[in-house]
Amino acid sequence: GGPHRAGAGGACASAGCGQPAPPRPWRCGAARHAPDLPVHGGPATARRCPLAGSVSAPELRRLLPRRGRHPPGTAGVAGAYFDPKEMIMTPPTPMQQACEQACRAIAPAWPLDRAIAVNPHWFRVAEPVRRVAARMALLGGVRVFPSRPYFQQAWNTQRITPEDLRLAMARCDTAQRAGWDEATCVEALTTPLHIEPLPLLIDVLDNAPNRSRRLPWRQAVTHQISQTCAAYFDQHQADWQPQREQGLYAFWRDTLLHDLGISVLMGLPDLKQRLTHLPATPELAEQWACEKLGLPDDAWPRYLEGLLLSINGWASWCAYLQWQAALGGGADAHLRQLLAIRLAWGILLLDGKDAAETKRPLADLRARWSGADGALAGAEEALAVEELWQQALEIGYQRPLAQQLTQAGQAAAVSADAAVKVQVQAAF
Repeated sequence: GGPHRAGAGGACASAGCGQPAPPRPWRCGAARHAPDLPVHGGPATARRCPLAGSVSAPELRRLLPRRGRHPPGTAGVAGAYFDPKEMIMTPPTPMQQACEQACRAIAPAWPLDRAIAVNPHWFRVAEPVRRVAARMALLGGVRVFPSRPYFQQAWNTQRITPEDLRLAMARCDTAQRAGWDEATCVEALTTPLHIEPLPLLIDVLDNAPNRSRRLPWRQAVTHQISQTCAAYFDQHQADWQPQREQGLYAFWRDTLLHDLGISVLMGLPDLKQRLTHLPATPELAEQWACEKLGLPDDAWPRYLEGLLLSINGWASWCAYLQWQAALGGGADAHLRQLLAIRLAWGILLLDGKDAAETKRPLADLRARWSGADGALAGAEEALAVEELWQQALEIGYQRPLAQQLTQAGQAAAVSADAAVKVQVQAAF
């Protein structure tokens, strides 16, 4: 009448049963697989893992036992063996898809000894620049275009000429539809641009009356995560190296459990008690945050990207590790674990407040992120002035450069019949 319990010889230990018992759960290396669809006595033991979608296919092939061998913890089940091809894969949840999408938006940053010029918006090159600028301004408070005072100074010093501006207006659809002229564009530079970034959970929770007498929570969390990453990723600085076998998330969790100073910096004397609820794995931390926050599914990719942008330096380093692993046909989980760390911090702070105290901040947070589409459209429209002046700035640079190249080409054509002397130039 109840679930089977594994006993000696693989038989069910329940009184009066004697049927083969389901195999005990076994570990995939990151999360515990739960066989909720066991089939016994046949040619194979099929198992469904609710978390299988969070593990890459190469990792699954490495972790799963070979055909003809029992999975760990299932020895003695009569006639049962495991074929990886017969594993029933559950599709990734919307939260898992959102995490993958957010991680793909972070461009890698190479170390100094192998530094190369990298477009920080490399994974957004398929989108119009004004849309990218609006997204970055809303999600991370990042400015893509120069400021309006910068454009105004370029106009006043003739860095941008009236001819440059006219050419830019001719290329700008928004300017043509709105009927902008030179005076309108110049006048627009005197109006300050204000795009308010969408808030993160940590921002709406940091509303205590005594917050002026302690470190802001966002700053404290960024500091704590940065110190943890600096210790974990250190290669040549520290004499005492950390234990990295369990991964970045496990190292952060252990560090936080032994850090007695962060609670003082944040004004949270009960932080150590809250840490007992901290999930043991990054996958569980993602689920924990999803259940607690209750954001719409379509809001999660943007929200998670905003979290990574709040620690963009270390996120870019983890993206570099992911890039390097992909070159060798492998995978790297550091960026995903860093995202789980940033998610878990917000939920830790949420759990320390009463439900009545968090009801209004959570409602405001959900309302703001539910209306993210409208906010993005408004920000994109507001940045039309910046896009126009950016085009004028680029035209003002390209025009004299084209003239110099044309003159150099004409001079080279005149001396084409002359003897050419090989010159060696050292570039530093």
